[in-house]
Amino acid sequence: MNVMSTRIKVIWVVLVFVILSVALGYAESDEVIDFYTTRAEQVYQSRSPFESGIQFSFKAHTYFKIFNGDQNAIVTDSAETVYYFNYGEIDSTKVVYSFKREEQAIEFSYPNIFTDDYVYNFYPHDTGGGDLSIGFDSKDFEIGVPIGIAVIDRDRYFLKWLYMHFLFDKRADRFSRSYRFTEVEGFVFPDSIWESRARKTFFASEYYRIETGISDIKIYR
Repeated sequence: MNVMSTRIKVIWVVLVFVILSVALGYAESDEVIDFYTTRAEQVYQSRSPFESGIQFSFKAHTYFKIFNGDQNAIVTDSAETVYYFNYGEIDSTKVVYSFKREEQAIEFSYPNIFTDDYVYNFYPHDTGGGDLSIGFDSKDFEIGVPIGIAVIDRDRYFLKWLYMHFLFDKRADRFSRSYRFTEVEGFVFPDSIWESRARKTFFASEYYRIETGISDIKIYR
């Protein structure tokens, strides 16, 4: 009886230790995520050219592609335009050459995903290098609110990549947008943007992709 009682006590001690270890691990993980997301949010507010109110311009070269069921491009189009921004909004444009089809809208600005609207997590493949991946998930699954992965500089908290998937976008069956970033005079600009969609048509599904490369970034002081 005493032996059984001792075993039960040992089991309970081990269980309590495991539970406390897991709880403390989660708490530590939450604190670390809070640290990085707070710093990244501060950098976003001060270093996003679309939030800071600076005047700037860049050249965007965009390709528009439609794919069939075999993933072969059946329609391609392209355009090149210089965009001038003032206080985060397009002030004017200079068209080098335009799309042959209907003009394709491009979303240059990128959202602040480091807010209380999201649930965050680290990814197990993190090796402690210069890049830190943070997964973000929507709390309320609102239409138009993206989920995905943000890759930031571990030491300076700048965005380096942003992968977003819109699960509840009613305009498309599947819709994703990705950004790669570059730093110019302390501000974080997108230098590449990819947007992919899949839509069901009457006869089949239609897939298309918009690929945009950004160059000649200039900031006006």
